[in-house]
Amino acid sequence: MGLLQMQVEDLTTTVVDVERQNRDHEAMVETLRADLVTLHATWAEAVDQGKAHAAERDTLAAAAADLEAAVDRLHQDVATLKQDLYESQMDGFRLDRAREQAEHERDAAVQQRRDAIDRQNAALEGQAQRTRDWQGAERAAVIMETQRNMAFHERDHLELQAERLAYAQAEHRRIEEEAAEFLHAKRQQDLRLKRAARALEEFSTEKKAAAMEAAKAYGQQQTTNRRRQLAASPSREDRHRQRAQTAAALESQQQQHDLASFEAEFVHTIKTFTEARDAKWAKVKALDQQSRFDADRAARRPLVHLKDSSSAHSREDGGRRVGLVVEMYCTPDGVDTKSGVGGLV
Repeated sequence: MGLLQMQVEDLTTTVVDVERQNRDHEAMVETLRADLVTLHATWAEAVDQGKAHAAERDTLAAAAADLEAAVDRLHQDVATLKQDLYESQMDGFRLDRAREQAEHERDAAVQQRRDAIDRQNAALEGQAQRTRDWQGAERAAVIMETQRNMAFHERDHLELQAERLAYAQAEHRRIEEEAAEFLHAKRQQDLRLKRAARALEEFSTEKKAAAMEAAKAYGQQQTTNRRRQLAASPSREDRHRQRAQTAAALESQQQQHDLASFEAEFVHTIKTFTEARDAKWAKVKALDQQSRFDADRAARRPLVHLKDSSSAHSREDGGRRVGLVVEMYCTPDGVDTKSGVGGLV
């Protein structure tokens, strides 16, 4: 009984332990069941998320495929755009080269036109300068011819005056010599008469002394008077100069009428010559202006016609300049003026 009781107690204790273990196992099972439910819910959620991720992956794969196709198209478009850009750059480069070439040709044409205009202006300036020089030479020739004629006239006049002066001086010397001879003869005759009278006269001592004193005083007075006359009277050269001036004044008074007529004729000739030259140079100026206008118009024509027009105008301008040169060397009456203007005065 005791053993049974002990066994019963053991069994009771075992049952209690088993029950406790069962409770523990049940609690554990409940816990495991809750964990299993939680895991199932988590698994279901994970499955749902996996499906969602798979769907999203499929969507992303489709989008990636679409993006790859779009990228391929974009690469093709980029390649096409690059080719178009390269072609446009090449076209722009060619256009720039063509523009630069056109600008260079334009600048060369403008420079050529400017050079042509400068050469034309220089030629016209040279022609105008030669025209002014020729006019100055003609005026100088007229002045020189006039001065030469005046010098010839003055030379003839001076030669005439010199001949008259030489004749007057010879006559003056002859008159002085005759007067000196007459005075010398007169003085000798007076001396002879005085000596004869003195020889016939009887002189006392007082008269001789008085005569000697009077002779001394007379001699001193004559010496003083001669010195005064020499100091006051002009020299012989001065007298000759005064007489020559008087003769020149008389001659100029005599020639005044001739000089007045000569001056009137000279003024009339110069006026006629000046009017003729003014008309000729006005015509030359008009021709120069016309040639300048033609040259400017030819210089401003298009470049394709520049060579032909310049050659034609050069021939026309050359003929016109030859005509100008021929006209410059001839007077309006057709007389050559290079040999001088001696026939004008």
